[in-house]
Amino acid sequence: MQHALTDRGCGVAHYAWHSVLGDVSASLWYPAFSGTGKAVHYLRVLQAQAEEGAIPCGARWPLVIMSHGAGGSRFDQYYLAECLAARGFAVLTVDHRDIQDGQQRWRNLLTRPLRLVLAQQALRQEGLAENIDFSRPLLIGHSAGAYDVLVKCGCVPRFELEEEFSTVLTELGAFDVSACRLPSPLGVVLMAPALSNLFPEASLSSLDIPALILSADQDSVRMLGTPADYAARLPTVIHHTLSGAGHYAFVHESPPILRALNPVVSGGDVRPRKQLHEEIISHLTAFCDRLCHGEPTFTQGAAHYV
Repeated sequence: MQHALTDRGCGVAHYAWHSVLGDVSASLWYPAFSGTGKAVHYLRVLQAQAEEGAIPCGARWPLVIMSHGAGGSRFDQYYLAECLAARGFAVLTVDHRDIQDGQQRWRNLLTRPLRLVLAQQALRQEGLAENIDFSRPLLIGHSAGAYDVLVKCGCVPRFELEEEFSTVLTELGAFDVSACRLPSPLGVVLMAPALSNLFPEASLSSLDIPALILSADQDSVRMLGTPADYAARLPTVIHHTLSGAGHYAFVHESPPILRALNPVVSGGDVRPRKQLHEEIISHLTAFCDRLCHGEPTFTQGAAHYV
């Protein structure tokens, strides 16, 4: 079937960049003409709407940087990446390759924000970079990814606030937060955000960009903090709580093989995940529209709960 170059969709490109942290695996979703690329599956089993090698359309795509949760992958929120790319954004995700050893997991707090920085720098050298507006990225983080994107926004963690890290404070003290900071992010989206215990109120209250929090009313994961903590401390915030959603509602739907391999991530929701994703997309796209196409009107000094 022939497609005219007026049919809009999205493309996807995959990268492996060498860095001080080893190879950084990343994907970029971008606006493209439908039918001009190759159909693909992510992780060999997830049906993609995006096409590899698709012809880009438009220019000056606003950049979105997404950070997945602990133990996840850069494809966890691919449904959001595809949706945003079809709406005119370029969406960058990376694999964090989290350390799972309980005695060493603290190292992820140092490497995750830095890996986002390294990926953004490397992306500037790729061919698609000429179409991307790098000036004011929108940042999105799920679970532990909320910590990553808040650090990039300039929020400074104080690791001594969380007893779990009391034995490695010297090592964590070497973290150079300033090396990860973006000069002018557009906004930040926190989905089932974890690790609020690491951020003092003064640090969060100084954030001068709009924030959207999406939490889940069936969330039972230990997060070293709560979404409500973030909502209470961030000065310019909208907070929506999804009914019938578990912690992993923000992760893609899983085919049977992935449900068998990882039933925890595939479950925990009362409502169908597809239905929850539609609600997540609705909140996210409304937030993006207000940021990019009009003067946002957010509550100052308080949070909305819906």
